[in-house]
Amino acid sequence: LETRVERKMLKTSSARSAQVSLELILMLLGLTAFFIALTPSISRAVEATQFALASQGQQAFFNDLTNAIEQTHLLGSGNAMRLEYDSVGESKIEFDESASEITLIFSFAGHEKKFSKKLLYGVQANEEIKEGKYELTVENQEGVIKVRLTQNNKKKLV
Repeated sequence: LETRVERKMLKTSSARSAQVSLELILMLLGLTAFFIALTPSISRAVEATQFALASQGQQAFFNDLTNAIEQTHLLGSGNAMRLEYDSVGESKIEFDESASEITLIFSFAGHEKKFSKKLLYGVQANEEIKEGKYELTVENQEGVIKVRLTQNNKKKLV
């Protein structure tokens, strides 16, 4: 009689253990499916955050560029300023003569953003920029403001 009770207890115990294991596996599969479903959303959120941070850097650079253009214009012919520019994506600097507007078009991670500013004078600027380090020269040559770009391959010593 005791042996039958012990066997029955062992069978019941094994069945409960198997059921708990099966429930645990199903719960883990559910959690895995949930995280797999979230992965694209997380990826898009990370990408959007990276673009927002990169855009802030581009906005700061564009402000520096337009300030350099204005200062070079005010200082007169023969003056020049240099800016260092570390591009994290692709950019294009262009000047629309009909609108008297300078524009920086920034592309990064499948997103694009434009920064524009109206100027009271003409600027010769039409530069395409790939990812990398650059030096921009803004110079006033007899009243004509020119923006030139050169790639900066110099390594800085830390």
